Amino acid sequence: MSAFPAESYRLFPWTVYPKPGFFRARYVDLHPRFRRIIDSLPESVKNQELLNKLDGVNEQLKESIRIDVISDADLTHKQYILDETVLQDKADILVPSSLEICVCYIHCAKLDDAFAMHTDEVLRSLINVTGRKSADTAFLAFDFNCPVSAEDIDRVTSYVFQKLGLHAESDRGKLKFVFVENEESLPLAISEYLENLEGLLKETEQKMGSVARVVRIAKELAFEIEGFLEQAIGNDFRPHAEPPIVFFEMRMEILRLNYVYSVGTVYNDFVIYLNGQGFEPTTTEELEEDRFSTLKMSAEYDIKAVMKKHCTFFPYKIQVFSMPI
Repeated sequence: MSAFPAESYRLFPWTVYPKPGFFRARYVDLHPRFRRIIDSLPESVKNQELLNKLDGVNEQLKESIRIDVISDADLTHKQYILDETVLQDKADILVPSSLEICVCYIHCAKLDDAFAMHTDEVLRSLINVTGRKSADTAFLAFDFNCPVSAEDIDRVTSYVFQKLGLHAESDRGKLKFVFVENEESLPLAISEYLENLEGLLKETEQKMGSVARVVRIAKELAFEIEGFLEQAIGNDFRPHAEPPIVFFEMRMEILRLNYVYSVGTVYNDFVIYLNGQGFEPTTTEELEEDRFSTLKMSAEYDIKAVMKKHCTFFPYKIQVFSMPI
C-alpha cells in the first residue's frame, strides 16, 4: 500500500450510467416546457422555492459528471463506471459540473493497524478534495482480499464515522460505503445514487401535469364566460381569442393522413385526433406521456407538409385515442 493515496479526476458524460443518463435526458427535455407553462402564470401561484430547486437541478444535469478518485493504486474506468463504450471516439467537450462524486478506493488485506493507518490517509485526502468533512457524494469502497462479516462491516463504518466526527444520522447518510464483491459493485452503487434523478423527473412531470390541468380549466372557463358575455352583449361583443381558420380542402387532406381519425375545434383550439389503437409504443418510451411520441412525430411531419403545400400555418393540438373507436 502507498502511504499517500493518489488523487485524480475525470469528467464523464451521464451516459456512462445508462439508466440515470436516460432520465437525465428526459429531465433536460421536459424542464423548458415546464418553465413555459409556469412562467405564464401569476407570481402568486408559483412555488419559487421549488422552481429554484428544479432550475438548479436542470443546470446541473446539462453538464457532465466530475468523478474524483482517491486510491492507493490505478483504477480502470470499469471499476467505477458502468458503460465504457460511450467513451470510445467521443470528441465532445465536457463542461465541468457542480455535481462531483468522490470515490475513495481502499485495498485491504485485513483489519489491522496498517488498515487503520491507510484509511486515515484516505480520509485526510477526502477532506482535502471535498473541502469539508461531510461530503454528500463520497463513496468509500473497501476491497478486501477475503470475505468480510457483518461484524467487520460495522467495525469499518464505526471507525470512519468516528474519524470524521460524524455523529448525526443525517450527516452519516451523506457518506456511502461499498464493500466490493465484484467489479460492478461500485459502479452499480453510484448508478443507484444517481437514479434519485428519476424521482425529480416524476415530481416535475406531476407538477407540470397539475399546472397544465389548471391552465386548461381556466381556458375552458374563460371560453364559457365569453359565451355568456356574447349572449348578453350581442353583436358588439369581441371575443378575446378566435379559433384558427382551416379551409375545407386542408381539413380533408389532413383527414386522409395515416392515423388521423378526426379533426375539430374544441375551446377555440383546432384539435387533430389520432387513432393509436394497435400502435405499438417503442421500448424506449417508458413514460406514459411518451407512449405515442413516435406516432405524434410522424403525424406532425405530414401535417406540416400539408401546411407548406398550402402556404399557411395555424396552431393546432394533437390527441391520441388508444381505446377502440
